[in-house]
Amino acid sequence: EKLIETQQISGIAAEIQVSSNHLEQMVNDLLEFSQLESGRLKYEKEIFTLDEILAYIRSISNTHQKTTGCQYTEIIPDETIKLEANRKVIQQIITNLLINAFKFCNKTDVTLEIAKSASDLKIIVADKGIGIARDHQEKIFEAFYQVSLGTTRRYGGIGLGLSIVKKLVNWLQGNIHLESNPGEGSRFEVTLPVIAD
Repeated sequence: EKLIETQQISGIAAEIQVSSNHLEQMVNDLLEFSQLESGRLKYEKEIFTLDEILAYIRSISNTHQKTTGCQYTEIIPDETIKLEANRKVIQQIITNLLINAFKFCNKTDVTLEIAKSASDLKIIVADKGIGIARDHQEKIFEAFYQVSLGTTRRYGGIGLGLSIVKKLVNWLQGNIHLESNPGEGSRFEVTLPVIAD
């Protein structure tokens, strides 16, 4: 039998972990999307502080930073911002945007900014990766939309992450704005009226 050389084991294990994470993300996206589409997924609003969800967001970012080779920067002046929303929804909006940014960062930079702006929470996720052509920018929020078959094969995913983000932002009566140029990266800005009094 041909045995795996000892020095290759850690690399193979890392590839297995990355592949299993991708598969888990795709399954979770499919389940969540189907529940959102059917109206069966109900979210209860609650009051919580931003720092209560940051540990999870940072664990996702750290994992993707290691596997993609991108530099990750956070700009969060106040981690104690009090929010009135559903913590899972806010958490998912941020993590889906980050996963998307890491996927297409092309070994450059990914930045997360979260700040209070008047009565709104502003979330900005930016990367300096491959960017998105203008004629595709509206379509990427559609379910299962991929810019090209080549993109699907190279970067993986099934085209639900941003569609889920859009639905969750709408549920919170917020808005999402995209600025992007091919070869220069993308900047997603989300504004949510979820600041608690």
